[in-house]
Amino acid sequence: MDDVKKVEGFFEERGVSDDCPFCATTEWGVFANGEITVKITTGVPENKMDTYVLVCLNCGFVRMHLKDRLLTPKRSVGQ
Repeated sequence: MDDVKKVEGFFEERGVSDDCPFCATTEWGVFANGEITVKITTGVPENKMDTYVLVCLNCGFVRMHLKDRLLTPKRSVGQ
């Protein structure tokens, strides 16, 4: 299954809107399937998260989702 299909399945299963918050289109592309570095200012060394980076194909808005969340089954609220 390609990355776009994984993301679409995630949105559908969890009732997540795929509307762009800026232009309301639903056309997304997976720009990157990689890792981002999050710098924490509490003295803890850098932490890394695997993410899917999605880009609105109309206006260029960027959104990110954790890869492990996309690949895990839906959980009940509160879990």
